[in-house]
Amino acid sequence: MPYISKRASVGSGTKFESECAIYGESVIGERCFIGSFCTIGHPRRASLLEHKGKPLSNLDEISGGSRIGNDVVLRSHSVVYELATLEDGVETGHFVLIREETKVGKRTRVGSYSVLDGKVSVGSQVSIQSGVYLPPGSVVEDEVFLGPFVTVTNDLYPPSPLVTGVKVERGAVIGARAILLAGVTVGREAVVAAGAVVTRDVEPESFVMGVPARKVGDRRSYEEKRKGFCKTSSDKAYTRVYARSRERKMVLEKSFAEKEQAYNPYQVAVEQLERVAEIMKLDPSIVEILKHPKRVVTVAIPVRMDDGTVRVFVGYRSQHNDALGPFKGGVRFHPNVTLDEVKALSMWMTWKCAVAGLPYGGGKGGVVVDPHKLSKAELERLSRGYFSAIANVVGPYQDIPAPDVYTDAQVMSWFMDEYSKIKGYNVFGVVTGKPVAIGGSLGRDTATARGLSFVVEEAAKKLRINLKESSVAIQGYGNAGSYTHMFLEKLGAKVVAVSDSKGGIYSAQGLSYKDVMEHKKKTGSVVGFKGAKTITNDELLTLDVDILVPAALENQITQNNAAKVKARLVVEAANGPTTPEADDILYSEGVTVIPDILANSGGVTTSYLEWVQNIQGYYWSAEKVDETLKEMMVRAFRAVWETTQKYSVDMRKGAYIYAVGRVVEAMKLRGWI
Repeated sequence: MPYISKRASVGSGTKFESECAIYGESVIGERCFIGSFCTIGHPRRASLLEHKGKPLSNLDEISGGSRIGNDVVLRSHSVVYELATLEDGVETGHFVLIREETKVGKRTRVGSYSVLDGKVSVGSQVSIQSGVYLPPGSVVEDEVFLGPFVTVTNDLYPPSPLVTGVKVERGAVIGARAILLAGVTVGREAVVAAGAVVTRDVEPESFVMGVPARKVGDRRSYEEKRKGFCKTSSDKAYTRVYARSRERKMVLEKSFAEKEQAYNPYQVAVEQLERVAEIMKLDPSIVEILKHPKRVVTVAIPVRMDDGTVRVFVGYRSQHNDALGPFKGGVRFHPNVTLDEVKALSMWMTWKCAVAGLPYGGGKGGVVVDPHKLSKAELERLSRGYFSAIANVVGPYQDIPAPDVYTDAQVMSWFMDEYSKIKGYNVFGVVTGKPVAIGGSLGRDTATARGLSFVVEEAAKKLRINLKESSVAIQGYGNAGSYTHMFLEKLGAKVVAVSDSKGGIYSAQGLSYKDVMEHKKKTGSVVGFKGAKTITNDELLTLDVDILVPAALENQITQNNAAKVKARLVVEAANGPTTPEADDILYSEGVTVIPDILANSGGVTTSYLEWVQNIQGYYWSAEKVDETLKEMMVRAFRAVWETTQKYSVDMRKGAYIYAVGRVVEAMKLRGWI
């Protein structure tokens, strides 16, 4: 007889063979088949060690459970650890091990005796043949083929504490018994021959073989060989198989293109501007000017790597509008940086600075790079190279960059030092977000969350929400999300749910900031926190709470889930978490949304205070910074609230009307329009 936990949930039509065990709060979908001796929700090592030496009657007591989609097939002796997710249609062979915090996408097949060894991400429609090993940190994108006994490593000099994952991009083919060494990326549609040892990145659509693997052709040459081989067997069979393969590829590429187009951030930014312009009855020529950045710089940055080779990285700096003052905005280092993203973010920075009442315009920068794959020395050379390349368009009275995604105070120090070398004297005010020792401001590390808490206080008064009796859910537990938890807890609110990239936790009794942070520092995630129920990021957004704080990524609240949001107040700590369609739905449902350009402007406001201190050469106490930040955030909120009431619109439109109005007024006064 199978053992099924009382805490588990099983969908209709799911069948279990003998001696299988379902532990913890596992959720199993409909029409699944779970073979004999399978285990779902097996506790991870950390859970077992926590109970070492303590009485334990059943593993069920300490399991956080797994999530299994619909139509999943697990053949006999397969083991799925707690916190793992298998989406619809996943199928395994026999004796497959899938460890904790692993996600396997839709209709993926995992062959017998394969091991997905924890914190592995596998996309949809992936074919993993028998005996494949994927260590922690591995990323395998959609429609990849991994041949029998492919081995992936994550440690170049084992055993060492420096673990680096491997990434196999969409549509790649990896032949039998190939070995991928730690840190490499196999590019989109690339082919790795059987038995090859991959020691460095494989370019997209290339064909490599040998030890070490070297390029011998491209995907087209591989397909020609495959075509010739298949034709010798059966022309009709080949035509049928190849046609299906090309059709799948075309459908996939179309869906990706449609997705990218649907969520193009620049298009979203333009659409938001056009909506506001219509309400304000702005002259179309003014709108056309505001749609486009004043200047966009693209730079190529050659960097000598530690192995002596030279790689060229692409960077951008978009300067949207400087009618109110110098351009202001962060620089991000991320592999998915695009020109449209940078342009959109620079436009949003224009509105954010205007809303906050700052004498700044909007700017944004980015470099297309995965900084986690660089040594510290390589990162420094890249940082200095980028800032040297844009040095003629930045400056304390021209454009003042700041930290953003995967850049920090150290990167800002390199930026400032490189610029100072070029000028021949110290220019501390060229960037903000620096360490305090070289011109940084006290209070900068908590500024975004602190500013957000001031806004929440003001909004609660307007909406008659008693913060001491309110419940809060926070999606995202990075800097902004975690400190928001701390500040709202100090205001008396009860934070009942938080989440990070691994998942979320919920407790109706409330979650202690100190305890959750301690758990996250120890385990690397909020998931698995003792006494809390495991939930998904999507489930967190629709919890029955008073206040919802999206503090993770963009496009989290969409037309698909907006009607399910139960919070009275949504406060955007993240940039762009709500789509325009979702805005309309939330407004019609009576949900107040404090938009990102107001809610998370505490960061740029404190950056302004740092810049002021740099210009004056006089540095403030933490209390002075906090007092000034509160004064500016409260003033900004009240201005937006009054605009919202005047035009009878939602707060995003109110914030945009106020911001665009300030910029347009400055442009008129300066004689630009």
